[in-house]
Amino acid sequence: MKDKPELQALVEAITSYSQMLKLFNINDDQVALFKKSFVKQVFFMIVSLIRLIFSLLFCLPGTIMLFPLSEAVQFYSERERIKALKGSTVKINANDVLASTKIVAYMSTFPLYLCFFTYVFNRTLRWYFEFDRPEAYAYTLAFFILFPIVQLISIRSHDGVRTHYSNF
Repeated sequence: MKDKPELQALVEAITSYSQMLKLFNINDDQVALFKKSFVKQVFFMIVSLIRLIFSLLFCLPGTIMLFPLSEAVQFYSERERIKALKGSTVKINANDVLASTKIVAYMSTFPLYLCFFTYVFNRTLRWYFEFDRPEAYAYTLAFFILFPIVQLISIRSHDGVRTHYSNF
């Protein structure tokens, strides 16, 4: 019987601690940084800001290029998630359906998206910039090879943006 008030006090303390973390918008592992000196905190903040800026430099172009495809995949995945929720009595959020639908949709539509943008890039070089055929094909081949690499770097940088923003 004596353990119950102690346990209840512990639960209240943990709840209060969690609320304070939410109030300050920090994670549990960031609490140790508050014990550092003011100069070290400013230094860590500047380092995080620089990392955030570099991550944004790589993240923004890819995000802009993939925006139409991302919106279409998001719309389709959300429709499938709602359909799964209506058809099941045990699903609460259907995040598994959302994630798997996104992966399949991206994997099946990205090659088409790449071919479409490569074709548009080639036509732009030929008609608008009036490049001759061999030169336009050389640039188009470079675009075809570099576009997926830029997208991969963009996706990886997006994770860095999230991390560095929360650290900032």
